[in-house]
Amino acid sequence: MYRAVFNEEYYELDDENNLIPTTLTDPYEILNKTIDVESFVATYILQEIVCNPDIAHSSFYLAMDMSATGDKRLHLTCPWDFDLAEGIHYQFALDPRNAGLWAKQCTLNYWVSMLTNCDWFMNLVKEKWQEMYDDCFMRRCLNMLSETATKYQQDFAKNFAEWDIV
Repeated sequence: MYRAVFNEEYYELDDENNLIPTTLTDPYEILNKTIDVESFVATYILQEIVCNPDIAHSSFYLAMDMSATGDKRLHLTCPWDFDLAEGIHYQFALDPRNAGLWAKQCTLNYWVSMLTNCDWFMNLVKEKWQEMYDDCFMRRCLNMLSETATKYQQDFAKNFAEWDIV
């Protein structure tokens, strides 16, 4: 991926999973043969929404199905570890140095960082975000969060009484 993004050197996997030069020249087409670009777009958007400081160094699962029926592409899967992003460590979100595109400017996650240098990737992110916006995604999420906060208010109070973390 590094060579494709930064050096415009393009490779693909042959039938025996050896990395070989390709005649393809479109970076999206080439990378989408080896990584599930949609899962990287979805992960990027999620990390932006929650301003997750863990994007910088950890908390990612990657998977690849190399079986006969698998797509043989690397997928970002199972997002997890949002304690810092979801208010447990609120200073990250309040720090003025962290304004703007959080996941793009604050990441040391090489997988995501490399792709944010590609206009085509950031255009896919914008297209997906617009699709989610048009579908009222954020309004539905905020409604669900409000309903959940109301429903479990006593449970949250018990948790914070036991664990003085805020």
